[in-house]
Amino acid sequence: MKSIYTFILLLLLSACDQEEWLEIRSDKKQVVPSSLKDYQAILDNALDMNTATPSLGEVSADDYYITQQDWETMTSGASLIHRKAYLWQEDIYQDDDQVPSWNMPYATIYYANAVLEGIKKVEVAPDEKADFDRIRGTALFHRSWCFFQLAQVFCQQYEAASAASQLGLPLRTDPDINVTYQRSSLEDTYQKIIDDLETALPLLPGIAQESTRASKASVQALLAKVYLQTGRYSQALLAADESLQLYHELMDYNDLDPSASYPFEILNPETVFYNRMLYVSEGPLSNDRMRIAPELYNSYAEHDLRKSLFYREADGDHFFRGSYNNGNFFAMYYFSGIATDELYLIRSECYARTGKVTEALHDLNTLLQHRYEQGHFVPIAISDAEQALERILLERRKELVFRGIRWPDIKRYIAYDGRDITLQRQLGNSTYSLPPHDPRYALPLPYNVVSISGIEQNER
Repeated sequence: MKSIYTFILLLLLSACDQEEWLEIRSDKKQVVPSSLKDYQAILDNALDMNTATPSLGEVSADDYYITQQDWETMTSGASLIHRKAYLWQEDIYQDDDQVPSWNMPYATIYYANAVLEGIKKVEVAPDEKADFDRIRGTALFHRSWCFFQLAQVFCQQYEAASAASQLGLPLRTDPDINVTYQRSSLEDTYQKIIDDLETALPLLPGIAQESTRASKASVQALLAKVYLQTGRYSQALLAADESLQLYHELMDYNDLDPSASYPFEILNPETVFYNRMLYVSEGPLSNDRMRIAPELYNSYAEHDLRKSLFYREADGDHFFRGSYNNGNFFAMYYFSGIATDELYLIRSECYARTGKVTEALHDLNTLLQHRYEQGHFVPIAISDAEQALERILLERRKELVFRGIRWPDIKRYIAYDGRDITLQRQLGNSTYSLPPHDPRYALPLPYNVVSISGIEQNER
């Protein structure tokens, strides 16, 4: 336990430089977390707990492209890893590379496990029971969030018929860093995520005081994402509906300033749970390298405000500026948490997939009327369920751009809808392709992790 407390001590000291979460006394014994307040302070350190979405999936997706000149400038560290992942190369790491997309979510899992273990030793007064429950539920939620995000990048797409035999994640539930975990099955990985979320649900308030914290609304929202990704549309619909019943606010994009460098505020009213994507400045996702795919940019209608609020034009190309992260950390991070717009789209999609077209279009139109110039939105009217679904999926791509969602969406469209999606990159005179069902849809585990722990590597 000494190594755990040392690790947490470093966390607490760094947290105090950013936010005065925890008063550190001169007596070093007081530094060791011992109270619910101490453990809440660990969970409230957003730098470690809310910066846990891998970027390698978004690097591999198809909403953007980069020039050969920019590609050639990415020559070291995370940028070199991203340079190789951009072309879906089989070997994307050096032997000793530190891989933020793996390491940082597992660091968050470590903190969550340390809190879950530590609070067992705290004497809880009767009037602290709600605080104890909230802390436990929040730690479970953060661990589930990280497992889910890691599975989207480092595992193949979940399919019920094969998930029990597919490789999942090392499901670390012990803060002892000396314990080695082998990879679970993909079935067990998703079941662990669901089990922890169901345990967390009754422990949490309906709405959190801050969207960096967990709540019933965020638990139901993550369950909706999990069920959607695993093709359980009826369950995803119910979970999205439960979340929206608790919190459903949408921003009217007419109220935003398109002349602002970054039109969207951090922790804006749509945010259900705040998380950030890692290291977007280190590679092709940098907002001065990443050019928007023409097919995506041209899919926005003339009076669609997202076209001007999400993108800026420079030298005939279009660049992303529409993250729900404002400009404070925009160059380093993109918003990748959960917002109400995603929940409306999940519920809409699931209504369409279960044959409820009227309800599906009601949700879609509710969202879109907040996205078009006043007086220019014409409600979508489609009677055919398949056509409605196609429109909903198009709007999903346009709305949730660069939130870490496109890569898992492609994987599930191939698996569940049988879509023949082949991704392509053009770099100079060379064309690179990623066909459906290719093993490269699961990114490789860091080589040093495989070497040290002996866990099984992904097929490439």
